[in-house]
Amino acid sequence: MKTSVAKTSFIRARVDPRVKREAEAVLRTLGVDTTSAVTMFLKQVSLRKGIPFEIHIPNRDTVRALKERLDGRTAYTDADELMSDILAVK
Repeated sequence: MKTSVAKTSFIRARVDPRVKREAEAVLRTLGVDTTSAVTMFLKQVSLRKGIPFEIHIPNRDTVRALKERLDGRTAYTDADELMSDILAVK
């Protein structure tokens, strides 16, 4: 039987407004709110005893490709447009 624990802790973080907006658009498309996404991330950190994805310093080619991609980015009018662009990158 699962017991319910009252959520009483708060996390405050300063993030780039564009990053927040873009992430929230993706999360909305997935049907997940920001609080749930942060909770999932923290649970994975706890379970894995570390960051739940690979982190590394990008090489020069990757840095150049990211810069080119960011230099050419556009503002999105809705989540569908953002998701379409994300899926086109694969």
